[in-house]
Amino acid sequence: MTRSILEEVSRGEAKKDLKRQRILDAAKRRFGRLGLRATTMQDIAQEAGVAVGTIYQFFPDKDALMLAWVDEHRQLIRAQWEDVVGRRGAADEKLREFIRLRFHTVRAVREEPAISEITRVVLRLAPESIAEMTKMARGYIRTILEEGRRTGCLPSVNPAKDSDILFHALSGFFSSVEDPVAGPPSEETMLRVVDWFISKWKSPRLKSRS
Repeated sequence: MTRSILEEVSRGEAKKDLKRQRILDAAKRRFGRLGLRATTMQDIAQEAGVAVGTIYQFFPDKDALMLAWVDEHRQLIRAQWEDVVGRRGAADEKLREFIRLRFHTVRAVREEPAISEITRVVLRLAPESIAEMTKMARGYIRTILEEGRRTGCLPSVNPAKDSDILFHALSGFFSSVEDPVAGPPSEETMLRVVDWFISKWKSPRLKSRS
């Protein structure tokens, strides 16, 4: 009897999770096309195929939906970054792939039709999330450089200092807003910058004079 009750509760929770995700996915599509202000709860309900009252069982307002989207996006990006860092292979290739992944993630966000409004909303609701993701990215870059130093792939690298230098050197390629004059940043140019750093770090370390 107890097992049957637990199984029933588990199935009920699974159904709730699926419904919540369906609502969140519908909200993401609407926000991405129209922006937060132009999207109503009725729009989201219609997109998700549920009653408006059902949405309020999971999300009290549109801000809560937006925060859920930000949290989901953050978890997805973190999983992708950890996958790159944890792979087998040389540190220089991991670094290239990590930088490419971050570039494509930012580009996808930048190309959302309503990204300007969404960015302002995120800054208002969860400014710490952007700072957290930036700190996390820098941490993973340092981890890769430490691996390169340890394995001899990047013998001249100073992980603590060079991770910050590389991060700032590439900052222009990760803008959430396209430069109206220069246009969108180029992946090819970005990788040339990365390769320049890698070539320097691959050179043998100079022995200090005694």
